[in-house]
Amino acid sequence: MQKLTYEDFYKLAGVSQHKQFENFLMDIVFQPERREKFYRGLIELGINWEEDIFRDYFELYGAERKTFKQDFTPHDVTELLSRLTRRAKDRNGYAYYDPTAGTGGLLIAKWAQDSLEMPLGGAYPSQYLYRADELADNVIPYLIHNMVIRGMNAVIVHGNSLSGVAKQAYLICNPEDDFLKFSDVNVIEHTPATSEELGIVRWEEEAIEYKETGNMMQAHFIERTKEPPPRRHPFTGAHNQTEGRGVHRKSHSGKDVSGGEHHYSSERYEGGRSAC
Repeated sequence: MQKLTYEDFYKLAGVSQHKQFENFLMDIVFQPERREKFYRGLIELGINWEEDIFRDYFELYGAERKTFKQDFTPHDVTELLSRLTRRAKDRNGYAYYDPTAGTGGLLIAKWAQDSLEMPLGGAYPSQYLYRADELADNVIPYLIHNMVIRGMNAVIVHGNSLSGVAKQAYLICNPEDDFLKFSDVNVIEHTPATSEELGIVRWEEEAIEYKETGNMMQAHFIERTKEPPPRRHPFTGAHNQTEGRGVHRKSHSGKDVSGGEHHYSSERYEGGRSAC
């Protein structure tokens, strides 16, 4: 599969320079309609779901090698590590935890392995919750987009995993519990409960008030189960209506598995976004 070039990214974003592109990525984190339009453009160009979409671009144009030593793990190594840790969960119940996540290469490789482990017709994102910590400001948008476009459930902490000092934390949530749908972006509140759960000793910034997932309850994030029961969403507790999915499912591009064309219906949205 052909690698995406900077021309591909810039054309989709409507920009001509690297700084403009990074500003675009940060802006659309909190603009779901523009974000999903960008994702669908990437999918039409052709992406490898098992690899970090932005790694090559970031290493060439965005990495601060001298200051922050931002050199990322090659794909062959991330794939090997994901195979070595298959089926493993850490003591906090995360399917995988990367304390220095970068743009997300290791997490994506583990996600790809986890996806292969799931039985046909029984693949639910709610069965896996990932954790990614990253210190560098310029990396966070790439990391968020890599998780959201894949429909993952993940906690992303923008901070120092050693000192426990953080700026923000994000809950990436797939409210429809469907691998063929994009995830929502939510900013986690800076409460004593979430600080304890995430191991945060101090917040450097005020919390951004932003939530896309309807009826997301903080308690369900704190009290998540290590083995979420099938067909029950880990954050909302709601049962999923999964019967018949194998017959009529839409991909990210809006195409039915059977080949028919479909559009994202207004039923999916509540104020522009889906509700859990």
